[in-house]
Amino acid sequence: KNCLVTTINMGAPWRILVLVWRSLWCSAVSYPQRLLLRDEVLAMQRHAWEAYWRHGHPYDEVMPLSCAGRRWDQRMRGTLDDSLGGYLLTLVDGADALAVSGEADAFKRALRTIVEELRVDADVSVSTFEATIRVLGGLLSLHTVTTDPRLVRRLQIDDATSIADRLLELARDLAERLLPAYATPTGIPTHRVNLRRGALPGESKETCAAAAGTATLEFGRLSRLVGDSKFEVAAFRAVDALWSRRSKRNLVGSTINTHTGAWTQHATGIGAGVDSFYEYLVKASTYFDDDDLKGRARSAIDAVTNETTFKHQHTGLEWNAIVDAHSGNVHSLRVSALGAFWPGLLATDGQLRRAKTAFSAFWALWRKYKALPDLFDLPGNKPVSFARDSPLRPELAESALLLYLATGGDAHYLVVGRELIFALNNYSKVPCGYAAIADVERPARLDDRMDSYFFSETLKYLFLLVDLSLDPKDRLSIFCAEQRHCRPYYDLDEEDSVAAAGGLQEDLPGGSVVDADDADDASSFHVDPAALLPGKKGKGKNVDTRRRHRKEAAANYERNPPHPPRKNHTNAKLPRRSGNGVLPDDLACLADEDDLPAPRQRKKDRRKEKKKDLPAACDPTRCMPMDEVIFSTEGHLFDMRHRDLRGTHFGPFGGPPYDQELG
Repeated sequence: KNCLVTTINMGAPWRILVLVWRSLWCSAVSYPQRLLLRDEVLAMQRHAWEAYWRHGHPYDEVMPLSCAGRRWDQRMRGTLDDSLGGYLLTLVDGADALAVSGEADAFKRALRTIVEELRVDADVSVSTFEATIRVLGGLLSLHTVTTDPRLVRRLQIDDATSIADRLLELARDLAERLLPAYATPTGIPTHRVNLRRGALPGESKETCAAAAGTATLEFGRLSRLVGDSKFEVAAFRAVDALWSRRSKRNLVGSTINTHTGAWTQHATGIGAGVDSFYEYLVKASTYFDDDDLKGRARSAIDAVTNETTFKHQHTGLEWNAIVDAHSGNVHSLRVSALGAFWPGLLATDGQLRRAKTAFSAFWALWRKYKALPDLFDLPGNKPVSFARDSPLRPELAESALLLYLATGGDAHYLVVGRELIFALNNYSKVPCGYAAIADVERPARLDDRMDSYFFSETLKYLFLLVDLSLDPKDRLSIFCAEQRHCRPYYDLDEEDSVAAAGGLQEDLPGGSVVDADDADDASSFHVDPAALLPGKKGKGKNVDTRRRHRKEAAANYERNPPHPPRKNHTNAKLPRRSGNGVLPDDLACLADEDDLPAPRQRKKDRRKEKKKDLPAACDPTRCMPMDEVIFSTEGHLFDMRHRDLRGTHFGPFGGPPYDQELG
């Protein structure tokens, strides 16, 4: 059934046969297999959502083994339950994954429930970090979807404007309730905040660098939407406070006192406690086009690479040690599953060779257990006793997706995706969703948890990994295909080429032509369809594919109409139609449409017929280019429409352009 088949208990002939079969099956992922894998991820998503709707709603999460909702007012897991706030956590966090995968009906159901039922004023103390990245980020991502006319059209969202207004209202309400956490002497937010009563006396004054420095995208986006800078200012003040307290090695510690600014834990690496701090330095620098942040991101990544990277003496794999931020001395050689985001971040930063090397280490560890233990001890070559679980984390799938895109489609990462999909179905699937693995050395032992990030990230990244490898006609995601993949679908006549190139030939009173500079840029959404059109020899002057020649193409169209008079009417002087398009009665004998030159309306009808066959992934009015969005640390969509994207391209999730020519 998959590449996880074992040959231990087989005889020699059968073992050889199975090994040959595995080498053929597992060496690559054929196109039919990719189609099946994409559909399998959709089935997984539907299974998980059905479990939530049936057993979890209206609570924050569903417990897949108990088949019951996890209540925010009945906490049983200590700090692990700090993410629960009675605010439809799974629904808000994971709804945009339904939009990304094109599940319009399921998405609209989730959207309607959020708008009608969500409240953020429960008397409960929540993790400032989790509430920001999961709930605030989820609301803002949904706002992105419901305010983008291309996605509104694609998903057929009714009353999108009022829905978007309500989402923004909820997002601002939540952010106002989170702001008291930032009212500390240093500006570094407290770890927890009460949604109704603010920062409570006696609350812990210790937090980690990742929690304190991962709000710039969410708060910055909100400030730009509501026109109030206080949210962005608070988030950047926290980042400044952390960065100003870095060591001379440009490393930050793991935990810090929010009131004194003193580091309480100097050990640092790329895993728990610091991971998303580095991630947001990179992504925020792109999102805000901030040169200062770009410098910080470069310094931080170089410091982590230089100070923590080492090669394992037996396996030759490269890992990142946990070191003292000040002295650089090795603190421990433990690998955090959260650190699997690092290869993807390196790919985002353009360091492809290092990214592939780092990924190979995590992939080797995953293959050992068919899961990543939360904490693995390299010297002992075994999981740490108190962190043997694997809670359906998304980081390895995220890095596989980013590396697949950054390498221009390296099939190895499709194999990775296939194995991750098989493992989830083989080990974690239960009647009420997908359960985390409680002990990677005994995968049959499951844990009664299915965190919201499984919906918002793990399934989303696996879906995109496979879907983006498909031909545009077979894709279901909301993202546009690369230009080179859409060329075969723009096989239009030259008369339609000009129209497809951004609306240059719009019918106006008097038969005038829209000037190229005055064409509605919103219709092209930073995608130049003219660049996708193959020139046709022998049919007059070709339409130049570059934007600066659009005006010339329009003028050429006006000088040389593509339809010469028909031969049977070369000498006939036909009357002009009246304003309502009706011929005078005394000329009814000429009213046979087959005997008249083709009117402009007929040209429009032909274009509409051709557009019906255009895949949504190649139709700039029904898809979103990936270089217009950055994915947050929780996998949420933050669009970049506040920036001028002409002539500047950002890749998926903030990295290099996904359709660039790779050396």
